[in-house]
Amino acid sequence: MEEKNIPTKKSYKGIIIAVCGVLILFGAVFGAYSYFNNPKQVMTAAINSLYNKVDDSLKELEKIQKFEFDPNKDSVAMDFNASLNTNYEEIKMLNGLKFGVNATMDMKNKKAIVGANVSENSKEIADGTFYFTDDKIYASIGKIFDKILLVEKNFNFDDNFSFDFSEFEDFAKNYSIDDGRYILKTIKDAFIDSLDKDLFETEKDTIELDGKDIDVKSITYVINKDVIKSLADKLLDDAKFIDKLSELSGLDKSEVKDGLKDLKNNDIEKFNLTIYTAGFFNTVSGLEIKSGKDFVRVISQGKFTEAVVKISGEEVKVFIEETDKDVFKIVAKNGKTDLFKATVKSLSAEKIDLSVETEDLSFSILLSLKTEKTKVSGDYEFKYDDGDIELAVKGSYSMIVNKAMNFPKFDDAIYYEDLSEEDLTEILDNLEAAIKNTSLEELLDAYVPTDEYDYVDTDM
Repeated sequence: MEEKNIPTKKSYKGIIIAVCGVLILFGAVFGAYSYFNNPKQVMTAAINSLYNKVDDSLKELEKIQKFEFDPNKDSVAMDFNASLNTNYEEIKMLNGLKFGVNATMDMKNKKAIVGANVSENSKEIADGTFYFTDDKIYASIGKIFDKILLVEKNFNFDDNFSFDFSEFEDFAKNYSIDDGRYILKTIKDAFIDSLDKDLFETEKDTIELDGKDIDVKSITYVINKDVIKSLADKLLDDAKFIDKLSELSGLDKSEVKDGLKDLKNNDIEKFNLTIYTAGFFNTVSGLEIKSGKDFVRVISQGKFTEAVVKISGEEVKVFIEETDKDVFKIVAKNGKTDLFKATVKSLSAEKIDLSVETEDLSFSILLSLKTEKTKVSGDYEFKYDDGDIELAVKGSYSMIVNKAMNFPKFDDAIYYEDLSEEDLTEILDNLEAAIKNTSLEELLDAYVPTDEYDYVDTDM
């Protein structure tokens, strides 16, 4: 008699677990499909994704706000220098020269130092400094004359350095990048909360990017008067939003509310907000805002992005390609005509490095910024070429809070009207010796007729 294999309870249990696992997996896939194909959910995810990118950029800008400065309490020292290289005949003699200016202001104690200098090949040619202190102005002209000059005996600091910092103080006190982030987030949340599932339209579509057709799904949300009214109502109910917007804009809270009420009672014609998605999970490939025949559209996939702006029949396209990590090539066209080409190597709060080329000219900008609590500093470089004129300017800059102000001793200062003929001769001889065989001498010869200085009046 043959023995039959009768399933045990244990084997039944295994089958049940397997079936349940398949059902759970199917349910999960179906649920995910339903979720990611829900127009409202897809639109919400797209808006949040875009907001997060903008918010990340604002966080970068917050780094600049580490710099703390109260103009009515703190002194501030500013320094700027520049050197030039060009083939332009009119100013070609400036090549090799480096010009510097500096100023230190202490409004609280009514003191200031303002100076300028010029050097060539790291060798100082001339420098001069004015000192404003104790209601007087003193001057030093470096190696040209070794004595301090008294330029003004009765100088009213307040009359001559009367800066109104009230607007700056209000702005610095009330505004921060964080406030801007809050306002942006509140508007974003209010808009998402006001989304109406009945105002969505979905259809299959085809878009072109980098010469290739991409099958997508377009999800369009119709923004009409009721949508704007709902958004305005939500913002009117947010007291913190009104406070922040009032501080940021400089408007009274009542004016902000009146503006939102006007928005609520809007007469805006409807316009469409469309996102283009691709794949099972409806990955966002593009965004479009359209009113009538006018629209702004941005399509992005992989390393390629295309932006199109069409207003009143005029269309401009901008193509962006990421050629390397954080390096972008940009081409802007109006029809078949190239407007410009650009290369962006860096674009952040700490560094800008880009070059632009048009049919007629090209230029590049390099700007670095380092921000600390009491110091801002950096370097810059600008280049220009139009085929005929080439120009390059580069240098550095800084701004330091509460840097020590060093004043020389003024006990032996000479009032400028008391300078003797020997003093004036010494000054002129030393100046002539300092600039001899330098580009500065060439500059003065080109623009200052020597016969104007054949006679020096020393009758004081």
